[in-house]
Formats: sequence, C-alpha cells, structure tokens
Amino acid sequence: MTKRISLLAQASCAALMTIASATSAAFAQDMPNPAEMDPEKMAEQLERLTKMLTDADANEDGKTTREELAKARGDQFSKLDRNDDGVINNKDKPRGPVRRAKFSEALEKVIPQFDADLDGTVTRAEWNTQEIDPFEMLDADGDGAISQSEIPTPEMLKGAGM
Repeated sequence: MTKRISLLAQASCAALMTIASATSAAFAQDMPNPAEMDPEKMAEQLERLTKMLTDADANEDGKTTREELAKARGDQFSKLDRNDDGVINNKDKPRGPVRRAKFSEALEKVIPQFDADLDGTVTRAEWNTQEIDPFEMLDADGDGAISQSEIPTPEMLKGAGM
C-alpha cells in the first residue's frame, strides 16, 4: 500500500510539472529559442507536451479538445489541492518524507509559474489563467482540437528558425 501511494505521489508531481511546463505562460517564457536549445531538451519538452495532450484525450480519439484539456487541468488541480481549501500551497504537502520532498520540489517550480499575485499560493483561477493559448499555437486546421500531427517536432522548430 505504501509503495502504491508513493508511486501515485510521484505520478502526480510528474503530471504537475508536465502541465505547468506545457500549458502555462511559463512554457513560452521559459522555453529558449529552439535554434539555440539543446536538441535533447527540445525533444524532451515536446515529448512532455505530447504526453500531456495524449493523457488529456479522454475519449481516446487521437485529438485533445479544449474541454478535455480543461478537465484534465482541473482534475490535476484537485489532486494537488489535497486539503480541498481551493489553493495549492505548503499545507497540501503529504506526510511521508519522500512524498513530501517530491511534492515540495514540484511546488517550488509551480508557485513562480502560476502565483500571479505572489502570495505563495496558487488558486484555481491562477491555475486556469493562460496567457498563451496552446490551441491558438497548435491547432493548425482550426477544428478546436490538437492532434499528434499538429505538435511540432524539434526539426520543424529548428527549420522555422524558432
């Protein structure tokens, strides 16, 4: 049972970092110019984005809609807001030392990305605010969904001089 809980905590932290990196304004701000970026790092970022979108694809049709992404983000917020007080902060840390350390590491990265009012907490409104709309950036055919074929590869980004 303890091993299962630890794995769930690790998965939650990994999912949190994926969502934070791929869907927040920080994604655009923190991501260096692809032409200057280490190809392995670029591939890693795109792999995380692909995984996040695939995981959010609730009906498994190969496309992620705004609604599916919003639900996945909302579910992730709820998992991280362990005490159901409407904010993600230090009060949500798990009790076990290993899980607590992993959560703290993720929290240290998420707070600066989402905490718009700099109060040390992330509200649901802050969590859901995105200056960069991934659908505007990636939904090339305008169908309201992002498919795997619409996610750029590192080679595509380099070729575009981004």
